[in-house]
Amino acid sequence: MSFVISEEKNQMKTEPQGLKRNGAEKERVSAMKLGIGLYRHMLTPDYFQFARQCGCTHLIIHLANYYSKEREIVTATDEKSNYGASVKDDPIWDLENLLAIKKQASEYGLEIYGIENFSPADWYDVLLAGPERDQQIERCKRMIRNVGKAGIRAFGYNFSIAGVWGHQKKKAARGGAISTCFDASLLDINAPIPNGEVWNMCKICIQIFINRTLGLHFLKTSQT
Repeated sequence: MSFVISEEKNQMKTEPQGLKRNGAEKERVSAMKLGIGLYRHMLTPDYFQFARQCGCTHLIIHLANYYSKEREIVTATDEKSNYGASVKDDPIWDLENLLAIKKQASEYGLEIYGIENFSPADWYDVLLAGPERDQQIERCKRMIRNVGKAGIRAFGYNFSIAGVWGHQKKKAARGGAISTCFDASLLDINAPIPNGEVWNMCKICIQIFINRTLGLHFLKTSQT
């Protein structure tokens, strides 16, 4: 779950002696930042301290609540079972709660750089072109605005109607560590989604969502 952020910035380059140029040359460079991803139940002092002990300075956090009670590795999934139930209108997306999480992380020298994904209960009709699509898009827009007002730079979203499908828990990582992995031989890869095939809706759903949210300059905290 670790990641590295590359943030481009302008830096002045000193001219070597004897080289005649008009002024200094601006060069685009990348500043690398070491970070780690934390699920909702991991937003605690112990995990923040662990991140700092690993040398991390930044976090990507996952606030979706469908496995917030998971205490080990993310649950395994297959064609019959997925993550737990999702709850809509979770107050954790309110501005004051986002600011509280950010403040707690900052006390350990960590910056929350981004948030990963909405909770399914907040936008299932956006994904399925259902009757509550318009109301849910407005809800998502409010959430994006709150994230921007909190000073969090990035918000990721995933148009995955079936979730992240096909995880098994195995001793598949280095040194025999237990990890999630994908092994198609253990799955019925042709099994339909239980409530029917819906993939043909994805393209138009994505287009509608992006068209309605792309104009949000949510990093400008003056916007309401």
